[in-house]
Amino acid sequence: MRLFARWSKSILRSLKAGYFDFVINLLLAQAKLIWLTICDVIPKSERVECNICSWTGYDFYPNVGWGYNDMSVLCPGCVCLDRYRSLALILWERTKFFSPDTYVIEVAPSPNFQKYSIEQKNNKNYVSFD
Repeated sequence: MRLFARWSKSILRSLKAGYFDFVINLLLAQAKLIWLTICDVIPKSERVECNICSWTGYDFYPNVGWGYNDMSVLCPGCVCLDRYRSLALILWERTKFFSPDTYVIEVAPSPNFQKYSIEQKNNKNYVSFD
């Protein structure tokens, strides 16, 4: 509902400013959001899964607004974008980032990725600042 309300507000601002291409993107995103909500209750063998919060569903949700139009990137479970899911995968496979013995200082963390990092490191050796 929050996404739908945010996009509706953006539609009104875009109409007022004359950004009609943003209006079209936002309307398409709202239609996809309704479709995904319906599809998530229908059992399906092929589903996507978020490696941050383990949410599974038909597809990731759209993330649209002024200047960006990504139709399948937002996890509704933890509100992480595809970049954070990719970052977590790379950090797990190629580094010792999540090892409790590794000291990590993160600058301007995403709140949900920060929470995930702290949980994976067992609340040890992690400092962040903005």
